[in-house]
Amino acid sequence: MFGIIGSRIPQLLARVIKNKLSSLQLLLLLNMCAIILCVVITNVYLSVLLFLMHISFTTADAIIRAGLLHNTIPAKNTNRNTLISFFYTIESCMTAVVIIVIGVLTTVINLGTI
Repeated sequence: MFGIIGSRIPQLLARVIKNKLSSLQLLLLLNMCAIILCVVITNVYLSVLLFLMHISFTTADAIIRAGLLHNTIPAKNTNRNTLISFFYTIESCMTAVVIIVIGVLTTVINLGTI
């Protein structure tokens, strides 16, 4: 549900902020604040709401990034499909690495004691 809400954010941002890179920077800042507050705040309901906001911001970020990627590479470029596939392959690899790092950190550091 919050992913669907997040898919509307790029349209709203486009009305206010014309530069897509500025929109990405704003979303990154909002996402960072939502994640930090989600961890710091002790109220469970507020933390869940902030996490759901993070989901919305992440969805909006992904939509804008994909749009920038597809608009930046010329349509007649013979390597267009290769470049887009390469981007998504690197993104998937980095996601896998980060998930492994988070798994190791949560094993080493007991989050319940923080």
